[in-house]
Amino acid sequence: LSQMATSQERVKAEAIIKRYGRTSLARMALFDDKAYYFSPGGSVIAYAAYNGAAVALGDPVGPPSDVSAAIAGFKAFCARNDWLPAFYQTQPDCLECYSDNGFKSLNIGSEALVDLAGFSISGGANKGLRSAYNRLVRLGYRAVTLLPPHDPVLLSELRAISDTWLAHMQGKEKRFSLGWFDEAYLQSGPLMVIYSPEDRPVAFANFVPEYQRSEISIDLMRHLPGEHGIMDFMFVSLFEWAASQGYASFNLGLSALSGVGEQPTDPNIERALHYIYENVNQFYNFKGLHEFKSKFHPNWSPRYLIYPNPAALPSIALALNSASSGGDFLDNYLLPLKDKLTHRQEIA
Repeated sequence: LSQMATSQERVKAEAIIKRYGRTSLARMALFDDKAYYFSPGGSVIAYAAYNGAAVALGDPVGPPSDVSAAIAGFKAFCARNDWLPAFYQTQPDCLECYSDNGFKSLNIGSEALVDLAGFSISGGANKGLRSAYNRLVRLGYRAVTLLPPHDPVLLSELRAISDTWLAHMQGKEKRFSLGWFDEAYLQSGPLMVIYSPEDRPVAFANFVPEYQRSEISIDLMRHLPGEHGIMDFMFVSLFEWAASQGYASFNLGLSALSGVGEQPTDPNIERALHYIYENVNQFYNFKGLHEFKSKFHPNWSPRYLIYPNPAALPSIALALNSASSGGDFLDNYLLPLKDKLTHRQEIA
C-alpha cells in the first residue's frame, strides 16, 4: 500500500509547490493520495508506492539547480525502501538529469498547449468549431465562470452531472494524475458552468492553477449526454475566460500515446505502444481524444515515463494502475505484451 503523508509534510509540500510549481500536475501533487520525498536542496517529489514500485508524479518541484540532486536522492530513498523508482509524465527539459542518474525514458504522449493570444474561431480552418459555438449561442446556452465559495446547491447539481457522466462513460473516478469529484476540491478554485436554454446546469469544468507559470488548465470536465457541440462551446468559453484573465496559454492535458513510436528508428517498446494506439481504439479512444484536442491547433509538448530498466516496467505499470485505480492503459496493454516487449528488447 502507498505511504501516507503527515499533516506537517502536506503543509511543507504545499509551500514548495506554490512557490515553484510550473506544470499542470502541480495541483495534483497536493491531493491526499500522495506521499512526499523532500530533498536536502529544498525540492519535493510527490509519489505513490504500490507493488514494490514508487511512482513520482512529474518532475521534482523545487529550485531548478536542485533537480538532479533531488532525482538522485529519491532514487536512493527508493533503494532503502526496496522500491523500484519511476517518474510519470515528466517534461523534456529534465531528460538529461534522469539519464545522468541512470534512468531510461519512454515517450508516453504529448500535452496539448493552446497559445491564447493566437487562438481564434475565425478563418476557414475553424469553420466547424465556429459553427458549433455559434449554434449553441443562438439556442440560448451560456457559460458562466464562478469564483469560490460555491453554492452547496450548485455543487449538488454538479455532482448529479458528474455521476451521470461517469455512468454514461461506464467508468469510475481516477486518481494520481487526475482529481476526482470532491466538494472541498471544487471549492478551492473557479468553476465554469454551462447552462442550458432552460437555465439548468448541463456541463462544468474546474480550473487548475500552475502557480508560477502563466498557464491554466482544467481537471474535471463533465457534461450530460445530449446537445451536440457542447464541448466545443465549453472550450471556446474556457479559452476566452483564461485570455481575459491574462493567461498566456491553456493546457488541454495529456494526449496519451500520440506521436509515440511512429518512426522506424524509435525504440521497440515505443513502436509496440504505437501499435496499441493504432489498433486498440475500441477500448481507449486515444485517437478521438487526440483529434478533439487537435481542432484547437495546440502546440504539442512530449511527456515521458522515466524508469530504471525494461525489466521494471511491469511492476511500475501495476503501481501506476493501483495509484490511478482506474485501469490505466499501461497496465491493460503493457502487461499482456510484456513477453513480446521483453523479447524485442533482447533482440534489439
